[in-house]
Amino acid sequence: MSANDIFISGSYDHTVKMYDARTKASVLTMNHESPVEDVLIFPSGGAVISAGGQEIRIWDIVGGGRLIAKLSQHHKTITCLSFASKGSNLLSGSLDKHVKIYDLTSYSVLHTLDFPSPILSIGVPNDNSTLVVGMVDGLLSIQNRQLAEKDKSELKSTYKYSLKSEVLQKSDGYSIVTYSHIEKEQVYDKLLRNFEVSKAFNEVLQNSNKKPQVMVALVQELIRRGSIHAAIAGKSFHALMLLLTFILRHIGNPNYTKLLLDFSNIVFDVCMKEIAANIPLQNLVRKIEKKLERQLEIMKEMMELKGCIELLMSASNAGDLSAITDGNDVVGVNDANLEES
Repeated sequence: MSANDIFISGSYDHTVKMYDARTKASVLTMNHESPVEDVLIFPSGGAVISAGGQEIRIWDIVGGGRLIAKLSQHHKTITCLSFASKGSNLLSGSLDKHVKIYDLTSYSVLHTLDFPSPILSIGVPNDNSTLVVGMVDGLLSIQNRQLAEKDKSELKSTYKYSLKSEVLQKSDGYSIVTYSHIEKEQVYDKLLRNFEVSKAFNEVLQNSNKKPQVMVALVQELIRRGSIHAAIAGKSFHALMLLLTFILRHIGNPNYTKLLLDFSNIVFDVCMKEIAANIPLQNLVRKIEKKLERQLEIMKEMMELKGCIELLMSASNAGDLSAITDGNDVVGVNDANLEES
């Protein structure tokens, strides 16, 4: 039986059905006993994997739908499945924010990956180089696999061998230009890799106004890791001045506003005692408050302007623009201003 001749469906009616394209009918039904979220069929076509509830089930379809194994490693609904390592490993994603990696020969868990939000989908390419995870909040995580030292050494030696076997001839009128650029690892990247989040935060904070995008990216990463409180706890007066100045300067940037609002609340909660004991810090907090109030006023004015534009557009589409301009002051623009424009 070829896998090209069959296909599998899973349903919220708890069933997994196998269809044969040659008969155009369901030829096998298996009961998962929970609403089925995802199904996979082995490339050989001999077995099927179904996920639903908190359980993964593996079925032998050659043996008439016999249940081979049950895997229950998640504590919330399993939403997605994917093969890896040419079908020798299985990945499962769940609403419990975890991705589990299984060995399909022993059905044991090899590794668990944590994510910041419940997981809806996962994907792995054939070379296992990348793991892509989609989450309920719209976040898409793309992680590249790091090569082991053995793989790196083999790759390096192969690359050298290929260079030595190649003979390059210089042609008339052309010059050979050599260029070597090695990307230097930043200090904060090294500190983050060693889980020294407070030191990494201090390192980026010193140049935060010159490179705000780095500071914002670091804050987002620390929030994702759940270590933002540890990173800002116990900061000195000078560090808090830099931090609040950064928030004041960039909270009005539409690209950063949402993240910095959440970050500000965390800073105020963690550093409440330090702020209450220092007048300069309190003054910065008041300035942030006033800037936010001004931003709210601008948003209100923009919403009013949007309403006026929509009124004009709807009247224009209806062919009754004169009805709007007949009044003395219908949308905040009088006749005199219209003539001047």
